[in-house]
Amino acid sequence: MRKSNQSTIGELLGKFVKENKLDSGLQEVEMISKWKEVVGDYMANHTSEIKINKGILFIQMNSPACREELLYRKTQLIDEINRLFGKKIIFEIVIR
Repeated sequence: MRKSNQSTIGELLGKFVKENKLDSGLQEVEMISKWKEVVGDYMANHTSEIKINKGILFIQMNSPACREELLYRKTQLIDEINRLFGKKIIFEIVIR
């Protein structure tokens, strides 16, 4: 019997994403979709922009009170996000 050289679609897509350095863009999309899960409905509703660049999460808030609360919880948020993703993808958070 001959060994087949077949891969699953998931394996091929994963390889394509890594080779073309698209994984950071996918993480940003996933982070946006999970933001409400991380901070809750109220905070998510007051978030106007989310970006990830080189392990730094940039958050734009439209409420000064919400901004202050997230600044207070910054370390906790980093830990929670990394736990949610199962790896260290965020090293710092910048909240504006």
